[in-house]
Amino acid sequence: YRGLPAWRDGCRPTDAPGTEPMALIYPQYPTKIYVPRGLDGERSRTVFVAAHRNPGSEVHWHLDGQYLLSTQDFHSVELDPPAGPHLLTLVDEDGSRLEQRFEIVDQE
Repeated sequence: YRGLPAWRDGCRPTDAPGTEPMALIYPQYPTKIYVPRGLDGERSRTVFVAAHRNPGSEVHWHLDGQYLLSTQDFHSVELDPPAGPHLLTLVDEDGSRLEQRFEIVDQE
């Protein structure tokens, strides 16, 4: 009996679309986010939410290449990035990476 050959690059079950360990719930697509001002005149914060296939996994959050914080179990973060384009990057403890571009629109 001969064992199975090694997986070919790009053919692993984990390489198929839809098998990523993390997903960004908000924002999902390259999008523009309008952040309204509250009754006090201050701009509100935006809540970014992610989900991980493994409930206890630690996820490290980066905005525009700068480390922000890490979350475990509940992957929800309130941020107040300045107006303009941004890149949100999530990296889990196994090195899986998720990137999402978005733009904050600040209309006075």
